[in-house]
Amino acid sequence: MFAVGFGYLIIASLLLMLFLSLLSLFHRNKKAAFSGNIILLALISVSSFAVMYSASSGSVLFGIISMSAFSAFFIGLFSAALILVSMLAFDSSSDYPLFSFLLSLAMLGMFFVASATNLLQILLGLEMVVLPTAAMLLSEGRSRLEAAMKLFVLSVLSVTVLAFAISLVFPYNPSLSLSSISLSGSGAIPYFLILAAVLFAAALGVESAQFPFNFWVPDVYQGSPGHIAAMLSGVNKKVAFVAIMEILLVMLIALKGVLSPMLAILAIFTMFFGNLLAMVQGNVKRLFAYSSISQAGYIMIGIAAAASIGAVGVRASIFQIFAHLFMIIGAFAIVSYLERLNFKSIEDYSGMVSASPSIAIVLTILMLSMAGVPPLIGFYGKFLLFSSALSANYFYLAVFGIINSFMSIYYYGKLINSMFIKKGKAQVRIAPITLMVAYVCVAVVLVFGIYPQPIIHAASLASSALYSI
Repeated sequence: MFAVGFGYLIIASLLLMLFLSLLSLFHRNKKAAFSGNIILLALISVSSFAVMYSASSGSVLFGIISMSAFSAFFIGLFSAALILVSMLAFDSSSDYPLFSFLLSLAMLGMFFVASATNLLQILLGLEMVVLPTAAMLLSEGRSRLEAAMKLFVLSVLSVTVLAFAISLVFPYNPSLSLSSISLSGSGAIPYFLILAAVLFAAALGVESAQFPFNFWVPDVYQGSPGHIAAMLSGVNKKVAFVAIMEILLVMLIALKGVLSPMLAILAIFTMFFGNLLAMVQGNVKRLFAYSSISQAGYIMIGIAAAASIGAVGVRASIFQIFAHLFMIIGAFAIVSYLERLNFKSIEDYSGMVSASPSIAIVLTILMLSMAGVPPLIGFYGKFLLFSSALSANYFYLAVFGIINSFMSIYYYGKLINSMFIKKGKAQVRIAPITLMVAYVCVAVVLVFGIYPQPIIHAASLASSALYSI
């Protein structure tokens, strides 16, 4: 009953957030929209983590919504992340009331994906995340049109492929529920189900930036304002990973002999693609876009391992999702603000330590964490991921992951060298609200890097609950 009660509280908060943002849109009240978002997102986040730590579960709305430690963890995490995104948008969005309304729709979509009990909910939820995000880009002016159209077109193609994959699953699972499909008693090789698994991986690979479905990422991130770039890389992409885990690791786990090597190959190519192209970037925003792609490859290591060993791999991926969410939001908060001041290339960052010591130090901590340097949270995330690969007997996957981690040090090092070694510039001032977001992200990186046990425990609860959908 505990999970059910809080489930209804979360749903009521989401609907109230949507209603208040709609009122603010008509009254053009920016401060009211911002206050409502922060309060309700905080309430949703706290309620979700309460459900998770209670270890209770239940169904809401006639079994349509599943409230478990898995769904609660991600609802709470996404709500917390959107608080940071909302703070960035309050400072930089050209139309915050409209952004607030679209954010409410996107949060509702994230809720549907995280708490899904069937494939149609995932399909609807993903659309409710992507379409409002594309509309956010359009609302920022004509200069964002290209990025918005690329995001929209690729998302439509992704959803089309996803819908076709669902149609292939229907003969094996007429209810389209996320419960595992049993192949026992059937001597025939389920070719259509294997094709469905490949199509699911491709469709969700677009959303999660897996190779070769990620060529749109750098252009869209570069063409987005800071708050939307942070949302795309820190939140939207993670929603796709939730869908991947629900579909491939639960519903289609009977195909683990096919899924595990396929996902491992995706992880390897995604890591190398992101890191190799990041190494040759001169534009800082594109550098972090390609870095974000490589991080998607690391997360996929745990999912590939999970197809063989179960909850241990899922726990590693969930931990890395948590870690990267805060690392990339903090990085894009700073980089995008500096872009507005015409700091775009690595050379433009020359002497940043003298121009703004806080910016240089914060950005360096975030980059070192992404590279996996101890004692930061990124190190522990990669340790869990590579350990899960070894547990699944994917020695080569762990080796490639370590190689890619060293490769990332090169391009992060170039930017750090530019900020600390080269000659300084005039003082740079950054907006207090942007700096606050960056400080929060750095605090998470430091605190849970030194003491990761609370997040490991939360990830363990969530990973165990995944298999009880």
